Amino acid sequence: VLRVVPYAALHFSAYERYRTWLVQLGETDRHSSSTASSAAAASRWPGWLSRSPFVDLLAGSCAGATAVLATYPLDLVRTRLAWRTSAVSSTAATAAATATSTATATAAAMAG
Repeated sequence: VLRVVPYAALHFSAYERYRTWLVQLGETDRHSSSTASSAAAASRWPGWLSRSPFVDLLAGSCAGATAVLATYPLDLVRTRLAWRTSAVSSTAATAAATATSTATATAAAMAG
């Protein structure tokens, strides 16, 4: 939960921002004032491209990368805390089991 909520929020907002930028880039290139640059721009970024799945794919890829770069440190901290807690728990359980077996052996030796 510590990583999923910020990841999803960043992913959705970044996707919308990247998609808007890509569509505006396509419209700017298409409506360029110079005919020479307009012809070159049209060959690089055709008008249909701003409505194609390619824009969604590119915007989604960039948004995913942005969200992961921003939330990965949180995930790393969570994983390290979980690993440290499990290591401490297993060490404590081993120590408790050793103490119990020592106490049992001592009690058996005293009884016997």
